Amino acid sequence: MISFRFHIVSIVAVFLALAIGIVVGSTVIDRAIVEGLRNRVDDVSDNLDERQAANDALQTEVDQLEGFVNDAAAITVDDRLSDTVAVVVTDEGVDRDPVDRTIELLGQAGSTVRGVLTVDSSWALEDPEQQAALAEVVDLDAGSSVEELQARAASLLVTDLSSSVEVVDDGTGALDQISEVGLVAYESLADVVAPRPRRVLFVVVSGPANTLGSSAHTEPFATAAAESAGAVVVAEVWREAENGPERADSLATILGSPTLRSEISTVDDLDLAPGPTTVLLALVAAQAGEVGHYGVAVEADSYAPAPPGPTTTTTVP
Repeated sequence: MISFRFHIVSIVAVFLALAIGIVVGSTVIDRAIVEGLRNRVDDVSDNLDERQAANDALQTEVDQLEGFVNDAAAITVDDRLSDTVAVVVTDEGVDRDPVDRTIELLGQAGSTVRGVLTVDSSWALEDPEQQAALAEVVDLDAGSSVEELQARAASLLVTDLSSSVEVVDDGTGALDQISEVGLVAYESLADVVAPRPRRVLFVVVSGPANTLGSSAHTEPFATAAAESAGAVVVAEVWREAENGPERADSLATILGSPTLRSEISTVDDLDLAPGPTTVLLALVAAQAGEVGHYGVAVEADSYAPAPPGPTTTTTVP
């Protein structure tokens, strides 16, 4: 006879069997899942090792290529700019290493670097006292716009730095007076007399890391140099940052103007190993009247100008 106790025992037995089945089944499944995950982790680890090895090989190749570019640069530019004087204009905050490399190559190319003009963040003329002081120095009305004052100051600085006499620190020239206002700082590298203004070369450098907030002020320097000096190249030291700016944005005022684009050469990769050599070749081309836009940005015409032919020496009997 089936009693109530039998029902209770049966129900308990059913639930007990169900619990045992779940525990046993889940243990088997867990082992399968764990094993699968373990295999997947091993695969990912192997892939990471392969990727790391590939990255290391690529980095080694990049280092070798950069070494070759740096070693070959001196031969590429050797004596291409002899009998010239060079001036470098750079913004405060821009990485100085590629600028110094450019100065080194200018010397190897036979050019004497007169000095480096660093444009200070106060060039933006946000201080009314500095604005008034600059207006007096450049002989413009105190109510003149910032753009007018900057353009006039840039023109006077280029004239002073490209003069055929030594740049003298006697407090009378535009360079001394504008420096006194606190807008620029000048580092003299060589006391040299330029053969004539048209043999003075200008390299104007800017980039997104500058402390001025933009690079629009480079255009007056480049324009003045193109008008009065031998050749000018505007170069960008780019630095990657989240949400931009993009490479060559520092050159936008020149690249975006059909007139300036046809008159002033640009290099957008001074921060990369080939950049300083490209600047030198661009100066050589500019001296020959060839304007171009070089680098790796989409706005560039090519990576670099065509290398000039070998220099020749004529022996007089």
